[in-house]
Amino acid sequence: MPPPLFELTDQHQHGQLHRLGESARRWLLLYLNPKDDTPVTTVEACRLCDDESHLRGRRATLLRVILGNPRGHARFTARQNLPHALLADVDGATACAYGSHFALDPPHYAHRHSLLIYPQGRIARIDRKVTPLHRCAQVIDDSKSLSTGNRV
Repeated sequence: MPPPLFELTDQHQHGQLHRLGESARRWLLLYLNPKDDTPVTTVEACRLCDDESHLRGRRATLLRVILGNPRGHARFTARQNLPHALLADVDGATACAYGSHFALDPPHYAHRHSLLIYPQGRIARIDRKVTPLHRCAQVIDDSKSLSTGNRV
């Protein structure tokens, strides 16, 4: 199944636009989380940062999609020294398209979801019950299995 297209601004790289198709020939881990500065989000983001070299070894790109004020998220990213792209989904359209958006009148959030997208541009796996400590290892295992034609 092809994933919904997106075009989002990277708050980490001075407004660079990221589009879904730019990661062609690479695995893409697109991850969404509800809120910064929670213990789970902090562990998740830092663990993915620690394991990012393993993802690069699997030819994978890591993109974090956030809702809300990009400046606040950029502060969290800087404080935690996170090198991966921070994509601002200001209107929530991308989170909605990926089935991750929810609202608590008026705050809007994204569920803690991740999507692994094949280098050919199809969704390989949607993880709606994320285990932050083991997410990177799961992505690496999935990309290895899926590269050899096995199902996950």
